[in-house]
Amino acid sequence: MGENGLSIANKSTTIQAEAGKRGPFSVEISFKVAKNQAGRVSVWTTSAKDGGLVHFTSQDVQLKVSGEASLTSEKNLFETIVITKPAPSTQISGGKIFLQGWTGPVFENTIHIVVCGEGGTGKKDVFCGTADNVLGKTTAQINAPDVGQPGMFSLTVSYKVSRAVNGRVAVYFTSPRDGGLLHLASAPVLLLP
Repeated sequence: MGENGLSIANKSTTIQAEAGKRGPFSVEISFKVAKNQAGRVSVWTTSAKDGGLVHFTSQDVQLKVSGEASLTSEKNLFETIVITKPAPSTQISGGKIFLQGWTGPVFENTIHIVVCGEGGTGKKDVFCGTADNVLGKTTAQINAPDVGQPGMFSLTVSYKVSRAVNGRVAVYFTSPRDGGLLHLASAPVLLLP
């Protein structure tokens, strides 16, 4: 993405691991910009069921008009958002999900939460595939020692279903620079009435 938050290049790749496992990947992407500018490289996976985001991570970079590409860091980066509860594939009933975890520094300590269902045929939604798959949405503050520092989150999110639904709960935050998505983590859950 360029400084205006719009995509300037996009390319798919696959990870070098068994299906469903984490693994390394690499891809070379060509791009052109009219001037040197702030940019962002983003990597994400989507649900095979509904097309909604399952995981999203990004790194701010400086995009240059010309010159050699260079990496400023070759260290392994760690997850920016970790959901510790609910555990993946937990069965949840009663219309409330207890959500707990931690996150790296977040602008104004604010995170967003969305609960996704399955199926759906409505308007496209980046998080849940379609708008009628959105079962609940809220925001929360992380408990950090100070603004701009990592912290924990713990909250209850409401949802409503009339039958058992394979869903997921996602936590994300956006950029103060352009409002673009920076990071998203999700956990698959079985939602019961």
